[in-house]
Amino acid sequence: MPNTDKPIKQISISDVPNTNIESTKLLSETEIDSETSLSNFPKYKIKRIIFYGLTLTIIFILGNWLYYQSQHVLSRNAVVKGQITEVGTRFNGLLATIEANDGEQVKAGQILARLYDKHIEAEVQEIQAKIEGLEREIKLEQSTIEYERTRRTTQIQESIARSAEADAEVAAAKSRADEAQAFYKARLEMLKRQLISRDTMRQAEAEHRTALALLNAVQAKKAAATSARKNANLELESLDLRVQHLEVLDSNLRASRAQLKRAQADLEATLVRAPDDGTIIRWLIKTGGSVRVGMPVVLMSIGSDTWIEAWIDEDQVHLVKTENLVTVTLPSHPGQEFKGIVDAIGVATDFEQPIDAVPQPRATRMRNAPVISILVRLQAAPATLLPGLSATVAILRDRN
Repeated sequence: MPNTDKPIKQISISDVPNTNIESTKLLSETEIDSETSLSNFPKYKIKRIIFYGLTLTIIFILGNWLYYQSQHVLSRNAVVKGQITEVGTRFNGLLATIEANDGEQVKAGQILARLYDKHIEAEVQEIQAKIEGLEREIKLEQSTIEYERTRRTTQIQESIARSAEADAEVAAAKSRADEAQAFYKARLEMLKRQLISRDTMRQAEAEHRTALALLNAVQAKKAAATSARKNANLELESLDLRVQHLEVLDSNLRASRAQLKRAQADLEATLVRAPDDGTIIRWLIKTGGSVRVGMPVVLMSIGSDTWIEAWIDEDQVHLVKTENLVTVTLPSHPGQEFKGIVDAIGVATDFEQPIDAVPQPRATRMRNAPVISILVRLQAAPATLLPGLSATVAILRDRN
């Protein structure tokens, strides 16, 4: 079998192409040259470049700031405002219960607290009982007067009828008595002439006396009827006194009803109610505390309306007009800007207002010049915009 093995040729490193090695050497030499050139660059030139760069940056920032200042009136003396009210009491007493906690939202008319009112409730019940008694007494008196008026009117009518009857009887009895008297006188003359007997005379005399007695009786009956009529009239007139007593009772009833209204008003005054929809901020008086009329017991935020009150120096007032655009930033809302407009400009400086009406008191300001309040309305106020938060206001200057 023929020998196919060939001898292996020995390859030395000198036989390998040196392209890559040469390129690597060139790269290394370039980096070395670059490092050498940087190390040989003067340090003062580097510092100068850094200084110029910082200077330009500062000039740019300062220029923007000055431009912004020239376009706006700035106020860092600004605060968020809202309808904050102190709710007081309408009655003197002790705070019995608190029925709305701090931070709780309440509705208009809702009961916030109650004063001690047991004695007033007792007074109301007492007056109500008095009114009920007077009403029953008045009804009874009215019924009695009506009954007595009817009864005594009937009595008068009956006495009138009896008096008329007695008049007729008197007339008849008088006529009979006159006839009996004339008959008696005639018989007496006849007796004197002895024309009749004494028995006949006695009979005529008896008839005469009987007629007189009957006349007296009928006259007495008439007098009794007349007296009964007078008494009935007097009794009917006496009802006027009872009517006057009824008027007194009615007056007492009106007075008692007025007392009841006053007592009920006092009872209502023991309730502390919310004047409007809002939120309880904090209670100024604790349970059991003594309160007086008008004394504040709770601090409330009324409604959801909020605005910004900013104060600017007097020499900037001419640069601000209503409806000017405003940008507002708040530390409580970092990174956010809120747009708004100038809604109103104050009509008096802080020198004419109480010190506590200005967020930054005069004594702590660097300038003691007067400041004017500017009212700013935000176009879209967030729900988290709470009264009392500080703010920075930038008002776009008026160029007219």
